[in-house]
Amino acid sequence: MLLKTFFFLRIFKGLSYLVLMMTCVVNDLMPFLFFYIILLWMLGLVFNIIGVGNIEHYSSSRLSADGNKLYDQYVGKKYPGVEYHNVPIFLRQFLTCFRMSLGDFDFGESTNLNAFNSALYFMNLIFTLTCTMIIFLNFIIAEVSSSYAKITEKISGL
Repeated sequence: MLLKTFFFLRIFKGLSYLVLMMTCVVNDLMPFLFFYIILLWMLGLVFNIIGVGNIEHYSSSRLSADGNKLYDQYVGKKYPGVEYHNVPIFLRQFLTCFRMSLGDFDFGESTNLNAFNSALYFMNLIFTLTCTMIIFLNFIIAEVSSSYAKITEKISGL
């Protein structure tokens, strides 16, 4: 419905410029967005190997003080990553990386890691933020600016 609405908005001369600009920007961003998804998937797999947000894995290996599994302590409570509990683990890590790349930092999941995995977590976190937030999102902004300049040039030439 949104695509049809944009298609019919081209009827108005003042809005045809905006519709043309949006379609051009989306078409120009496709290769960047594809690479961005691959990058998030790869970084999510690294977080998955470390065990971030995988409370089921750590509950089977660690017991609480009273002998219950660690996971049993969190049943019905708010633990890190509970919002993705019913999502498959690979998609869970992808969504976690996507949230990190947009600036939503949640360090609560690292509290269930041992010292070595915690160090790996923070090294991967710094790498994730550098690649996704600083470098890659700036590429996307530059591409949007380039697409906007092309459309402006095309419209002014008409």
